[in-house]
Amino acid sequence: MEEFIERRIVTGLIVSTTYLQQIHKIWDPRLLASGTAKMLSGWCFEYFLRYHKAPLREIESIYTHKLKDGLSGERAEAIEEILDGLSDEYIRSQFNEQYLLDETFQYFRERKLRLLSDDIRGEIDTGNLVEAESLAAGYAPVSNQVTYLDPFSKEVRPVVERIFSERAAPLIQFPAALGKFWNHEFIRSRFVAFLAPEKRGKSYRLMDIAMRGARNGCRVAYFQAGDMLEEEQTLRFAEYLTKRSISERYCDELYIPQVDCMYNQTNECDVVTRQSKTGIHVTEAQLDDVTYEMLVEKHSEFPNHRNCYNCAKLRGTVWFEKRGKIKPLNEKDAYIALRRFEKKYKARFRMSTHPADTLTVLQMKGLLDLWEKQDGFVADIAIVDYADVLASEPDCKQMASRDQHNATWLKLRSLSQQKHVLLITATQSDAESYEREILRRRNFSEDKRKYGHVTSMWGLNQNNEEKRIGIMRINDLVQRHSDDYDEFRPVTVLQRLEIGRPFLGSYK
Repeated sequence: MEEFIERRIVTGLIVSTTYLQQIHKIWDPRLLASGTAKMLSGWCFEYFLRYHKAPLREIESIYTHKLKDGLSGERAEAIEEILDGLSDEYIRSQFNEQYLLDETFQYFRERKLRLLSDDIRGEIDTGNLVEAESLAAGYAPVSNQVTYLDPFSKEVRPVVERIFSERAAPLIQFPAALGKFWNHEFIRSRFVAFLAPEKRGKSYRLMDIAMRGARNGCRVAYFQAGDMLEEEQTLRFAEYLTKRSISERYCDELYIPQVDCMYNQTNECDVVTRQSKTGIHVTEAQLDDVTYEMLVEKHSEFPNHRNCYNCAKLRGTVWFEKRGKIKPLNEKDAYIALRRFEKKYKARFRMSTHPADTLTVLQMKGLLDLWEKQDGFVADIAIVDYADVLASEPDCKQMASRDQHNATWLKLRSLSQQKHVLLITATQSDAESYEREILRRRNFSEDKRKYGHVTSMWGLNQNNEEKRIGIMRINDLVQRHSDDYDEFRPVTVLQRLEIGRPFLGSYK
């Protein structure tokens, strides 16, 4: 355990300036047990005091310089092993700094108490009771500012830096209108969820978010809690990557929705960068009530029309691109696609699959702890598909059903805070929602207290015609950090789940 946490501490000192700033305030070389860790950390603090930043790749130059100064062969081998293992941290754009800080302070508290205990025992064994009492009386615990923070003192600087750095670079990023709608909510320690009726694409949405997180340099823990088997979820990942279905029925000719502009289709656009030279002979009224058949007919009538979204004047609508018949996804291409993704974003994805009503939040935390100890996998994003099929903890079994659900959501929120992960899940809406054009907050199922635990919740809205076309409307239901959201102003997202893609474009 000591070797594992000290290796991670050294990694933090090498790659994170903010982590160095925080640890420097309570630094004592004796708090590390390993001589190699002490040496590397000493180099990091020397560099920090001189240049006011973490060494990052400069640690290799420092190591080379120390070799010339006569670093011992055994110690040099141990340091080389640690530096070789840092390559993944160098290339990752995300680093769970706050969680490592919490773990470091906890470890330092334990180490300081153990060292004190050893010193006191040594004095007792030699009969020096006065010195033993003096050591006990003089003990000062390691402080990590958990007890208080003066938000107006200079000690607040790392907190402010963390706030603005997280907001500047969300863990998950979508383009265009959808990105403006919700990217700011995809930051550490947030707990967000989707509300929708059955078969509305919640799992596809969670999968897309997971894949974007991995591509953005995040480590993703994906908990499949009973909605699908391991084989089914893996197939969906393969279909997502290849844009091909295993089913022959979805490999015939298919119309793929694309973002277009109303002015481009009505031929009212005079912008020089316009993609199409002519419209498709429609009015705005027709586009407000667009149908699948109309889009197919217009595509056939105007095969040379090109969708356009080049300017700020965009008034979003949908156009079809026709995809010809293709071969169904086969075993070879699925495997190649999955392995190619792993090679490009290696060691960033873990999927854990469980039968319905067997996985608890406590077990999820246990798995995250286990992966961390086994090979240093510290999640940035945790996805649960989905919260309603999680099992209650043993201490909640005697509660009423509503209270069990509330306890589960409360524990999920606690997990996001303890692990400093972005936690994302989904939940079923009530029976009334099947007939609604747009979801409202009253369309919750089981217990409305779940709204009090999430930082954001969005509704997935779609009627039958929109499903045929490939349109999804996503609206705000809860925004803890904003007061200006409007349930009745959704963002429109284009999708084609037949090729595994829940996002092809978006507009307001």
